[in-house]
Amino acid sequence: MYQQANNHWLRKLAHGREIYLMPTGDIANAAVVFTTELLTQLRIRGIDLDRVSHLRARQDGKLLDKTTNTKYAAQQIAEQIQGWLPARATDPASQHEITQLRNQLAELRQRTGEDTTESTTPPRPGQSSSSPAATPIQRALMNSSNTPAPPAFEPAS
Repeated sequence: MYQQANNHWLRKLAHGREIYLMPTGDIANAAVVFTTELLTQLRIRGIDLDRVSHLRARQDGKLLDKTTNTKYAAQQIAEQIQGWLPARATDPASQHEITQLRNQLAELRQRTGEDTTESTTPPRPGQSSSSPAATPIQRALMNSSNTPAPPAFEPAS
């Protein structure tokens, strides 16, 4: 076996614990490398998977048996890793359709006499849709107003 007498799994087997083999066609397979390193890091850091999975399941309001707790913890970790993936890009056909719809919207606004200089994207939360420098603070930061605004109560400021 790899690492001979220093192999962690061989020691477990020697002490009568159950071990499981994962047959693979290639030892350099990314899943094998990842799993081996993950298990090594957990062992080095002294993390007990049974205890951690039980605590996580309890935190999430689940009352499960030992095996199901571990499976639940694995699902939680997989969801976390899946979050690392970049968002899927829009396919070219959808992007083309979006562009056409925006052009049609601009034409319709022009025909009805609406101001076409308005942004086609919705305003961000906290941003006024009427003007980009609506509050006194925004005007001061943008230097868009040379004369001070008359004192008035503005809930946004």
